[in-house]
Amino acid sequence: MTGVLPRRVAGRRLAAVAAALVCWLGASATAQAAASERLALVIGNSAYPAAALPNPKNDARAVAELLTKAGFQVDMRIDTARGDLVQAISRFGQAMRDPQVKFAVFYYAGHGLQQDWRNYLVPVDAKVRSATDVQKQTVDVSELMRFMSESRGRSYLVILDACREDPFVGMYRPPAKGLSPFDAPSGSLLAYATAPGQLAFDGKGSNGLYTKHLVRELAAPDVSLEDAFKRVRLNVRMESEGRQIPWESTSLEQDVMLFPQRKVKLSDAELERRFEQELADWAKVRHSNNIAGLTEFIRAYPSGNASELAQARLNRLLEDELRKGDEARRDAARQKLAEADAQRQKAEAAERERLQAAEREAARLAAERQAAERQAAAEAKALQETKAREQREALAQRAAEAEARRRQAQEQEAALKAAQARQAEAARQELERLAAAADAHRIVASQAPLPPTVQLAKTPYFQGMNPHRRDYRVGDAYEFRVVDKFTQASRPMTLKVTAVDETADRVEYNNGEFGTDLMGNTTSNQRGSMGTPRQFYPSELVVGKHWRTQFKQNRVSGLTYTFRYDVKVVAKETVEVPAGRFEAYRIEANGYNMDLNAQIKRTIWVAPGVNADIAHETYVRLSNGTIEQNDRQELVALSRR
Repeated sequence: MTGVLPRRVAGRRLAAVAAALVCWLGASATAQAAASERLALVIGNSAYPAAALPNPKNDARAVAELLTKAGFQVDMRIDTARGDLVQAISRFGQAMRDPQVKFAVFYYAGHGLQQDWRNYLVPVDAKVRSATDVQKQTVDVSELMRFMSESRGRSYLVILDACREDPFVGMYRPPAKGLSPFDAPSGSLLAYATAPGQLAFDGKGSNGLYTKHLVRELAAPDVSLEDAFKRVRLNVRMESEGRQIPWESTSLEQDVMLFPQRKVKLSDAELERRFEQELADWAKVRHSNNIAGLTEFIRAYPSGNASELAQARLNRLLEDELRKGDEARRDAARQKLAEADAQRQKAEAAERERLQAAEREAARLAAERQAAERQAAAEAKALQETKAREQREALAQRAAEAEARRRQAQEQEAALKAAQARQAEAARQELERLAAAADAHRIVASQAPLPPTVQLAKTPYFQGMNPHRRDYRVGDAYEFRVVDKFTQASRPMTLKVTAVDETADRVEYNNGEFGTDLMGNTTSNQRGSMGTPRQFYPSELVVGKHWRTQFKQNRVSGLTYTFRYDVKVVAKETVEVPAGRFEAYRIEANGYNMDLNAQIKRTIWVAPGVNADIAHETYVRLSNGTIEQNDRQELVALSRR
C-alpha cells in the first residue's frame, strides 16, 4: 500500500529511533549530573543611584561566561536589590547542601564595606546614612560562610571584588576602608581583589583590573586555583605599581582546577628533569636585581621549589625600589622647597627695594612742593611791598602757576602711592603663593615611605598575616638550648652572625660553621651543604598557607640526598621558651629523605620581627623504624648589635 513501510523496515526504524532517544536521554542526564556537581552564584552591581560603577556588571558577565565554560550551573544577577540578593544567596546556600555538589563558587563585584570586622555587600537600593542602617540595608557575607560551614566535604571559592571608595557618597562613611579579613572555612579559598582594609581600582577598560587578570589566569587548563590566584596577585601588583595587592585566605585540602585535563602521570625521570629545569631558571635570577626576571620566574613556577624564596626576594627589591623612589621624591620636594624659599626671599628683597625707592621719590616730591610754596609766598610778599598795582596781575599769574605746580605734585604723589599699593598687593599675593607652595613641598618632604607588603592585624575571625622578613646584622647573637625529647638531656648552642651578603642571599654564623639565606633557611651546617635551595619559611605568614619544597643536601661524606616536604602554616598560638612568651605562627613540614626512605617531620614556631626561630622540633624515622633524631631547639636569648 502506498505510504506504508514493510513491517520489518518499520520495526527497525522504530528501534533505531528508540535507541537514539535512550542515548540522548542518557547523555542529557549525564550532562545534568555533571553540571550539578558545580554551582556558581555571580553578582555584579553597577547601577548605584549616587555612586555608579562602570565595570562590575561587565566583570560578572565575564566570570559567568568563564564558569559556564567550566561546567558550572551559573546563577548570574546584575544590579540586585537587597531582597533579590538575600534570596539568591539563600537559594545558593540550600543548593550547596545537595550531596552531588562538589564545587561551588560565589563571585561578587560592586560596593562593599566592613563594620565590626564583618563584611557587607551593598545592594543597588541600599540607603545607608548611619551605622545602624548597615545591617538593615546591606547583606552580611557571613551568611554565605554559614552555608559553607554546614556543607562540608566540598570545595568552595569565594571572590570579593568589593573595595571601591565611598559607596554612599558622603551620606555615611564606614569607620574602616575596604573589607575585613577572614580565615577561610575548611575546604575553601577566599579571594579579595585587594588586601583587606585597602581599596581596589575599578579599572580603565571594560573590566576591573583584578577581574581582567582573574578571568585570564583561571581559564588556563590544568592550573590549580592557588597557582592561578598567585599569578593574579603578581600581575595586579605589578600593573598597579604596588598600589593594589590582591589577597587570599585558603584552607583547600586538595588541588582544585576549573579546567582539569587528564594527563599521563610523569615518570621519575621526567619529574627530575622538571626539577632540574626549575633550578636552572632559579639560578639565573636568584642573585639578580632584575624585577622583571623574578616576576617571570614566579609566574612560571607559582608553587615551585623556590617560589617563596623568589617572592621574598621580589619583596625586598620592591621595598628597595619604593624606598629609593620615596627618597628621590623627598629630595625633589626639598629642592623645590629651597627654590620656593629662594624665590620668596628674592621677592621680599625686591619689594623692600621698591618700597624704599617709592619713599625716596615721595620725599623728593614733597620737598619740591614745599619749596614751590615758599617761593610763591616770598614772591607774593615782595610784590605787595615793592611793586605797583600794575604788577599785581603778573604776581597773581605766577601764584596761579605755583598753585598748579603744587596740585601737580600732589597728584603725582597720590598716583605714586596708588602704584605702591598695587605693587604691595601683588607682592603680597605672590608671597602667599610661594608660601603655599613651600608648605606643600614640606608636606611631601616629610611623608614616610609606604610599605610594599601588607600586614593584617588579628581579628575575631582572622588570626593575622605578616610578611616574613628577617634583618640580620653582623654581631647579632642567638642562644638556644637543644633538648633530646627521649632523654630530656639538653645542650647549649650559640649562633653569632659573622657575615651578611644580601646580594648573594647568604648569612654566615660562627665564622662559617653554619649558613642560612636571608629568610633563615639553612644552606650549610656540620653535616654538609644544600646543593639546591630549600624553603621552610613562606614569604607571608598566614594560617592556611601551604607550599612544597624539594632540595638536595651534599653531605661531607660525599653522598647526596634528596629531600621532599609538604609545608603548611597550621596555626597562630602563644609559645613559651626560655627567651619569653611569643605570639608565633606554627609551621609544620612533613617529608622524606627520598634516598633513604626516611620519614621527617619538622615543626617550626616563627614570630614576626624575631630574626630566629622561637622553637624548632625535628623528628627523623628511618625505613627500618629507627628514630634517628627527636629533639626540640628553643630560643634562650638574643642580642642585637
